[in-house]
Amino acid sequence: MVLSLNDRQLLEGLKHLIAQHGYSPTIRELETHLGISSRSALQNTLERLRQQGCLTWQLGRARTYQLLAANLPLQGTIQAGYLVEHPTDTLEYVWVLPEHPGQRYLAQDYALKVCGDSMIDLQICQGDLVVMRPTNDLWSIKAGQVAAVWIEGEGATLKRLYYREGDASVILESGNQHCPRRQLSRHQIGLLGVLVSSPQNYWYSDRG
Repeated sequence: MVLSLNDRQLLEGLKHLIAQHGYSPTIRELETHLGISSRSALQNTLERLRQQGCLTWQLGRARTYQLLAANLPLQGTIQAGYLVEHPTDTLEYVWVLPEHPGQRYLAQDYALKVCGDSMIDLQICQGDLVVMRPTNDLWSIKAGQVAAVWIEGEGATLKRLYYREGDASVILESGNQHCPRRQLSRHQIGLLGVLVSSPQNYWYSDRG
């Protein structure tokens, strides 16, 4: 689904004002920033985005607009298989909705498109979007979590990791019964990020 121009401008304007001032704008400040002369048109757009789960606010209280959608950089694809290098360049931006109440994305999170079918048993399929949180600390994630892993001499892949602290090896497990497990020395791999979500609700944006 693609956001309309008005929807995108409002979300990006709200994001800009919150980042600039450190707190939510009033509806009048939103009008001024966006150059909108019709209060009712702005209110209709706000209500539509609220119903879509993109933002929320407290009725009857000023400066309570809160973004629920996150505008994340889309940095290419990640193989549910192997590729030459891990993507790091931002291709475009995508607005991503939280999967459940209370979920919050962080500023350093980024999105990747999945290529391949080795994670289909986890409902991560070809063409899906995944949100990753950068980390290179293997011991910071729980055994069985899905992570983007760099394998020396091969490239990056999306897999579940199993290990115990102090072990000399790490097991990479796919989410496809036809793809075998791999056991590698922990010195052969590098952790690039851990899976935050595989959202179903997202919209493309042309800027961050």
